Amino acid sequence: MQNLHTAFFRGIDNANHVRELIQDRLRHLKDSVLRDREALAARGPASPSPALLVKLREVRAETTALREAL
Repeated sequence: MQNLHTAFFRGIDNANHVRELIQDRLRHLKDSVLRDREALAARGPASPSPALLVKLREVRAETTALREAL
């Protein structure tokens, strides 16, 4: 598989240092995204808003009426 995340630093005296800074930042971002996902998963599913519940009940009533009519 080809590595599409390749960069070349030319004309920079401290290219290795720049590369390390970028890699550290990417690791930090990846870790923070994983922590955010874990926190969301730990909270469980979000509760629907009261307005959404009203609409869902209307849809349920309508589908029940359609089923009975058929």
